[in-house]
Amino acid sequence: MVRDDSQGLVFTWPADGGFGVADRLSEVPPGKRNEVRVQDTARPPGRDRDWIFLADLSTRLGDGTYKVKSEKRDAYEQKHRPPPPAAPPKETPAVGPGGIVMYMTPHCPVCRKAREWLRSRNIIFTEKNVESDTKAQAELSAKAQAQGVELNGVPVFDIRGKIVSGFNEDQILKLLGAK
Repeated sequence: MVRDDSQGLVFTWPADGGFGVADRLSEVPPGKRNEVRVQDTARPPGRDRDWIFLADLSTRLGDGTYKVKSEKRDAYEQKHRPPPPAAPPKETPAVGPGGIVMYMTPHCPVCRKAREWLRSRNIIFTEKNVESDTKAQAELSAKAQAQGVELNGVPVFDIRGKIVSGFNEDQILKLLGAK
């Protein structure tokens, strides 16, 4: 039997992908009171481990108690199981050779991060070292100037003919048609 002043009970309700817990009925949030699991701490779990007690704490009955029903534990847990983790990012379609060029330097930590990210998504790309390859420097400079892109360091990407200065995952995915 559950009353407003009941002692020795533990109340549990679904909340934000987990469960809220209280030891007083007054601590159960009003919007969560329609189906609250109730455990009596004085009653050790016995042979009835497969069953739980659920109270509707949103409406008090005429005698001051709340309606309580029993339910199979498995059914309750199935109903309130948290959602599965988010799906991994969808694989970006591979772009053939020449589709993406990353202009970089070997000492640039952002270039290393960009390289790892591209590889983790199975994106095919070509690297050009603008520190040691004067031809790559001139090529990048000409492309940036033609598109009015100001160069402020590396990495710089040529994605299907569009120059992108800096490493921006969302922008890269958008240009690849994956976002």
